[in-house]
Amino acid sequence: MKKSRFALALTALTAIGTLASCSEAVTNRDDDVILSLTLNDGQDVKQIKADDLFTEYKLDPNKTKTYYDAIYEVYVRYLFQDPAYEVTLEQINRDANVKVSAEEENAKSNKETNGTTFDKEMRAIFDSYNVEDKNQLREHFTYQLMKEKVREMYFDAEAAWTKTTGESNTWLDLKNNYLSKKLPYHVKHILVKLSGTSSTIESSRLTAAEATKLSGVVRRLATQMNNETFGDIAREQSDDDGSAERSGNLGIMDRDTSFVNEFKLGIYAYDAVFNQNNAGLDAETKSLLITEDAATKVSELGLVEIPYEAALVIGRHASLIAASDGTSINDGNAAYYPRNVYFNEYFNHHNVGVITPTTLTGVESADYTALAGFNTVEELGGKNVLTDEKGNVILVVKAGGTSQGGSYEGVHFIVVERSALSEVENGVSLSDYYTTSTPGDEAYPVNEAGEPLETYINFMATERTTFQTRANEVSDKIKNHDKLIDYRIFNQLVEKNAIEIHDAVLAEYLDEYISIKFITEKWDADEQFKTTWEKWIQLLDYQQHQRDTRLVDVVCAEHFLNYASSDEAKAAFATGGACYVK
Repeated sequence: MKKSRFALALTALTAIGTLASCSEAVTNRDDDVILSLTLNDGQDVKQIKADDLFTEYKLDPNKTKTYYDAIYEVYVRYLFQDPAYEVTLEQINRDANVKVSAEEENAKSNKETNGTTFDKEMRAIFDSYNVEDKNQLREHFTYQLMKEKVREMYFDAEAAWTKTTGESNTWLDLKNNYLSKKLPYHVKHILVKLSGTSSTIESSRLTAAEATKLSGVVRRLATQMNNETFGDIAREQSDDDGSAERSGNLGIMDRDTSFVNEFKLGIYAYDAVFNQNNAGLDAETKSLLITEDAATKVSELGLVEIPYEAALVIGRHASLIAASDGTSINDGNAAYYPRNVYFNEYFNHHNVGVITPTTLTGVESADYTALAGFNTVEELGGKNVLTDEKGNVILVVKAGGTSQGGSYEGVHFIVVERSALSEVENGVSLSDYYTTSTPGDEAYPVNEAGEPLETYINFMATERTTFQTRANEVSDKIKNHDKLIDYRIFNQLVEKNAIEIHDAVLAEYLDEYISIKFITEKWDADEQFKTTWEKWIQLLDYQQHQRDTRLVDVVCAEHFLNYASSDEAKAAFATGGACYVK
């Protein structure tokens, strides 16, 4: 027969005392014996003492969990017997009743749908929650709501038990854990999607419209005409509709964010390997977990440098599909259209790159360097690259690919508004940047003059409702990043003697059980993240091999353009020529 969770909790905690009190059921034994087993027709009698039974019980990790669950539930339930929580408990009871009523409505609906009875559908619901009846179901919901309230106390850090060391508290500790372990990056982007028709990893096919759009985005980023910003261009040109509405702002990206590897790992690789401001940082200690193979491959491939002229020629020849004299080259094979040859040579990289103010031959052009978007940047040792209006480097990466099983294919233009590897940027600490207060609040960070600092909260935001939305986003990231938050709360309660375990053996093994939980969770997350790196590196290895062996040489684009007037170009596309394809 099923029992309520609370009943099970009390049973687990009182088991020793209950069994030990049954002295009249066992005779001729020591006082510590709580159980006798008779075997072999009464020939063998095994007497078990409390220490024998329950020490073994406590030493089994699976059974230790029962103790943990029971102790925690008893504490949580008795906490709400405090008169200070009377109003809260009344609300919890009302909410639990609402949840029970909702399940009863579900049963009524399911009865009609399945052609069964109300009792049968309620029994199915009871079974799904592992309870016996409606009262136990109500108790189940009550306890879940109580646990949620205890978490809120932990997050609010108002109760006495939430104070940790010095001026620190449980919320601040949790926030610091999030910043150091999950590595939040504030990022924005512009996505130019490609149709991916007949694409392989080394050879994409752009439509004329896609080539024109790609070229136009790069030119607008470079010229910044009429003080046009990255956000202005994103709103008009980005194919990611959700972020386009927010001027390209993607918000907070961390280790748990499910962005494609080229995007997320590309940012991490750039920041840890190529950003000279982070020289000397140990990526492992910063939780980037770049494996040795990954670091070697990223360094070996280097930072892709895309000449600005490549974007111009792609746009200039976007519609060209035949020679100027009308000759259909290689029977109209699109791989040889200049827009595709130049794109695949310079933009079709699944490792991260930057755009430089250079010609196709790599020579820096004074005409290009004079454009507002090109600036020398400290983090690349003074290299001149394309930046946004604030001077942030614009990273470029080709992501996705239907040939690789992706759901889309496109080029990302990425700006990191705030790196997780820099403790202080522009006088703003990482903790202050991800404040959960809003401008005007007493806790909102300000400079020496009392002016609000630029943080994630007021980034491109002008209304308080937007401020609060951003603050809630940061708060939710911090609250939800730790899957073992209840164990963390339990440890804090033990540390503050809100829960005091007098059985030394049980206390030791509970501590070990919880420690193993934390170690295992971290190990699993790290191994999964390392596997993500390995998959990206495998993709880059495959990409490098394919580019070395199958990429159409850029000289073929030049011959295509000169075909009508050059015998050398005609020879290149003739049978057996360097650009001839069967």
